[in-house]
Amino acid sequence: MLKRQFTIVILVAVVILSAGIASADYIERECALISDKFDRVRQSLQMETQLAIAVIPFTSRLTDLQQRNIGFGVSELLTGSLVNKRTFTVLERSQIEKVLSEQKLSLTGLTADSALKVGELAGAKLIVMGTVDKIGENYRINCRLVSAENGTVLASHLSDFRIDEFEKKAKDYIVPKKEAMGAYLGWRIIPITRVTNSPVSIGGCDYKNAVVSSDRLSSVACYGNRFYVSENLVFDLSFAKTTSRSQVTIVMTGGSGEWTASDQVNCADVILTASRAIPLNPKMDIFLGTGINYLSIASADYTRAFPLVSASFEWRPWQRVGFSLWAYYRFGSTDVISLRSVQNRSILPMPIFQLDPLSIMPVVSFYF
Repeated sequence: MLKRQFTIVILVAVVILSAGIASADYIERECALISDKFDRVRQSLQMETQLAIAVIPFTSRLTDLQQRNIGFGVSELLTGSLVNKRTFTVLERSQIEKVLSEQKLSLTGLTADSALKVGELAGAKLIVMGTVDKIGENYRINCRLVSAENGTVLASHLSDFRIDEFEKKAKDYIVPKKEAMGAYLGWRIIPITRVTNSPVSIGGCDYKNAVVSSDRLSSVACYGNRFYVSENLVFDLSFAKTTSRSQVTIVMTGGSGEWTASDQVNCADVILTASRAIPLNPKMDIFLGTGINYLSIASADYTRAFPLVSASFEWRPWQRVGFSLWAYYRFGSTDVISLRSVQNRSILPMPIFQLDPLSIMPVVSFYF
């Protein structure tokens, strides 16, 4: 019985290992299949061996694939396969890049005509070019072998590369995909406008000249979480405790005493947004979104939720670290905030500041 169980475990392990190896070699087999097909076309057209061939970085209509150099990764894997075939003279990448530079062309702006021109100027007789698209969980590769002399398409091949397998194989050539989750620390600033107020009397005291010490509510630290639902849809939830100081002159009835009391104006500030991520380049994104802002100021007995719109840009010099600046615009948030307590003493409402609709937040993000 024990021997039988041991045999089953060994068989399962062999199956799993075989499946893993087959998955890892799938991309190589597809590239070899394309190389073999193009070599058979060369033979059928009675072309000489060691013809100069240029593999032009594949293009894509999708911005995300362009920014991540997916087409370049495809061309590099195909280049390696053609080199291993040993029946073509494959032009070096540096030769193609030199022509691109001289012609003032970029990889993302290549058209079929400009790709042909690049190949011809690089000295190629044959050109491998094509496009990359994203279909479900696959990259759809449309590959063509073209004559550099007249632009005739000599052969074509359509193949699907599983995204996860391709990105593992081409990790040295492409920009890694952004992590799905992140946390960030920042400093939230809510501008405020001071307002004047009239004295109030309660409990044998007069309260007058209530003011706030600064023209903003600012946080010591703001904490937030980010979640990429998809490549372009991002949810953010952040919390900040913003503060300022209030001062009120207290006069005892009959003028028997006067002093200035100060206290914290604490504001709980929670923001939830859903944003569209717009990539500018592999290290820079813009986010445009909408959401809701919850504000609560205990000393003013004030609690409200506001709809808002948000905009930010993020610079990610490293894969797991980013720096960004957020701006929020709250609708209907120009309320005048009145002080209702000083040092745990309840007083009649004294207007002290008005909320501005705009707030900003510089942050540093960590992705995992």
